[in-house]
Amino acid sequence: MRSFLIFLLSCLFLFSCVVSDRQSEIRYEKAQLRSFDAIIVPGVPFESNTWEEILHQRILWSKCLYDQGLTENIIFSGGAVYTPYYEAEIMRLYALELGIPDDVIFTETKAEHSIENVFYSYQMAKDFGMVNIAVATDPFQAKLLDRLVGKYIGEDIPVLPLVEGELESVDLRKIKIDSEVAYKTNFVSLKDRESFLTRFRGTMGKNLK
Repeated sequence: MRSFLIFLLSCLFLFSCVVSDRQSEIRYEKAQLRSFDAIIVPGVPFESNTWEEILHQRILWSKCLYDQGLTENIIFSGGAVYTPYYEAEIMRLYALELGIPDDVIFTETKAEHSIENVFYSYQMAKDFGMVNIAVATDPFQAKLLDRLVGKYIGEDIPVLPLVEGELESVDLRKIKIDSEVAYKTNFVSLKDRESFLTRFRGTMGKNLK
């Protein structure tokens, strides 16, 4: 059963990659016709070579959308899930170093799965009176969220896959941040707190109340 679920999850992620460059460009062009009160940027584990490039791309994409005037605010989302660092806070630290003003950055640190990033951030945005919301992420995640956002959020929340040609040529590995301010004490990895099946259900939004 576990092997089948691993295979199913792998297929799902591979399918989620199928957002072509042209599709990303079309969504970006449509986004330029409107402005958003906030974009939601889901986090990835910090201090993980596997996810480093994706982390950097999402941060740079959020800066691109902010610099283009397409969003007034940025909500970085992600708890300390697989490493002992709050993903949202790590992204905020990088964003500040890139010149994004602190007063337009919000952090949501409860989410542990992709759809939870959107769900909890959307609630936060509503609490602050924000109405027009979008999700900014990489094409890998965009297809999955396309399927889940409408189902679990039920609102018009566009998902904007990054367009690589629009990203600044900045090597975030050369930027120094004080990651210790984002460190979670008494951290326990999600792998040690939840079974594979429970984590899979979380990925598919089944843990949302």
